[in-house]
Amino acid sequence: MSDVVVAIEDLHVTFSTPRGEVRALRGVSLEVRAGRMVCLIGESGSGKSVTGRALMGLLPAHSARIGPGSMRLHQEELLGKSESAMRSIRGRRIAMIFQDPSRALNPTRRIGDQVGEAIKIHFPERRPSAVRSKVLEHLDSVKLPDAARVAKKYPHELSGGMRQRVAIAMALSAEPEVLVADEPTTALDVTTQVQILDLLRSLQRSRGMSVLLITHDMGVAAHYADDVAVMYAGRVVERAPAAELFADVEMPYTQALLESLPSARAGRGALQTIPGGPPDLALGISGCAFAPRCRFVTSQCKQQPATREVAGGHVFECWHPVGKESR
Repeated sequence: MSDVVVAIEDLHVTFSTPRGEVRALRGVSLEVRAGRMVCLIGESGSGKSVTGRALMGLLPAHSARIGPGSMRLHQEELLGKSESAMRSIRGRRIAMIFQDPSRALNPTRRIGDQVGEAIKIHFPERRPSAVRSKVLEHLDSVKLPDAARVAKKYPHELSGGMRQRVAIAMALSAEPEVLVADEPTTALDVTTQVQILDLLRSLQRSRGMSVLLITHDMGVAAHYADDVAVMYAGRVVERAPAAELFADVEMPYTQALLESLPSARAGRGALQTIPGGPPDLALGISGCAFAPRCRFVTSQCKQQPATREVAGGHVFECWHPVGKESR
């Protein structure tokens, strides 16, 4: 469809490791539409960050094999592009915010120089004065007080929340149309997490950007997402507009994630947990990957579930859905 900005279809990624080959992505399919925020959610190791880095062309060439599959920006195929071709896209058309701003920022360079780097690369015709003006504009847009003073500082002179705001300014400095945010609040306290997520949402709406927000927090998805894609063991097992998904969960894994959220009504009782753990992707998977942990499992689950779609663009993979589809 014309409003699909990013389309990932049946994407596979395999890593070579001392233990053998690990199939990190086993046929991932998802879409990011114009001006919408998609939350990609799942437990650690489900393949969320690998999906984001594959889209950016940032997987290690010596150990990662990408394909088969497809990754398209509008109608332009990204899979198989050379590194030089990706450099012209990365930052300018698709940008990424990483989990840890301390590692994303160069400790030996001033903030202003780092925010201005992408502007110089993608807009070489701009004069130094114009670049400096844009740097201050971007620092101001992420609500950093006294942008001119911040631009002269080094990363270690800023708090964690300020560093993450700088990382957002860097990602937006070349004005991309797609932003991949990989767990951008991991290292921050709860109050700062909310501030950063509110800032991302505000910037996304004001700029009309498309955002792929990678998170493990179902509460974040419920509050901020326009669309939700749930990952498990290297596959997207359920995806839908957020309102539709939370009104009618179909996949038992998605239901288990929701049930494990803390609830004020639950008092001080024990939190719900999902029994067992994710499968070892180095050992290979047959059938439904969630079957060993699922309370609805039957012998049918030894086969890979068919992809099913219900009203409102709600897609899931399950033999025994738990929502309205099962009734």
